[in-house]
Amino acid sequence: MSYDERSAFANGPPDFFDQAKAKHLKVYVEYPAHLPGLDLGAVKTTVWERVVIASDHGDHTGGDAPFIKEGVTVIAQNNVKQRLLTGTDNGVNGAKVAPVGPDAVPTKTYRSGTLTLRVKGVSATVGHIANAHTDGDSYVWFRNANVLATGDIVALGRYPSIDTGNGGNIKGIIAGVGFYIMLANDKTKIVPGHGPLTDKAGLIAYRKFLIEARDRVAKLIKAGKSEQEAMSAHVFADWDSKYNANEQQSANFTRVVYESLKPPAKVM
Repeated sequence: MSYDERSAFANGPPDFFDQAKAKHLKVYVEYPAHLPGLDLGAVKTTVWERVVIASDHGDHTGGDAPFIKEGVTVIAQNNVKQRLLTGTDNGVNGAKVAPVGPDAVPTKTYRSGTLTLRVKGVSATVGHIANAHTDGDSYVWFRNANVLATGDIVALGRYPSIDTGNGGNIKGIIAGVGFYIMLANDKTKIVPGHGPLTDKAGLIAYRKFLIEARDRVAKLIKAGKSEQEAMSAHVFADWDSKYNANEQQSANFTRVVYESLKPPAKVM
């Protein structure tokens, strides 16, 4: 939509359109029907060929079945398919997720390494980061366009979701972000799983935060604190407002970092 198309609004455009124009920004309206007087053009048909699923969590997989029904190839790391078929217990919030039918799981999977997808001359690399947000994370790297979609390994404006019940681990997230930093240059557009677009500098800052979070909890473990004691220590209290976290969310983040780092139980 052009910022100069003032006739599209009954009373002229909102001020933020003028501000966006001054800053040379694009504005995308998610629910245009709710704007009175907006003149919509003809609906354009989009043909979906392939969809890449970044993890087994429902916000990534909930729409698989309709795509598959339409003949779209749904791609994911193999662990995603297996966890969808068997059902899971979410390691972050404890939610039980029921199994889905065979008509709602990825139709093309890979175990390790990378896949190269090509559509009308545009290529994209799909790759796996092991044991990070989950054990089935995928990223998509558009090398020629210099765009990297990270999946939920990168989550900005909130504490990252580390699903320790399904193979997630903060050490894997740190390693994954380090790999993304090596892929990127100063002009790379980074599309996180949650939060605003960022760049290489944003990834570097995010990795620094992850390392600090790991080290804070590691000190508690070294001091002999139990998981419950660590959760009660409010070790991230100074960050909670920055990451829009309430007390329970902060405690949950402490718990999953603790579970990522605690030594394995001794076998008697």
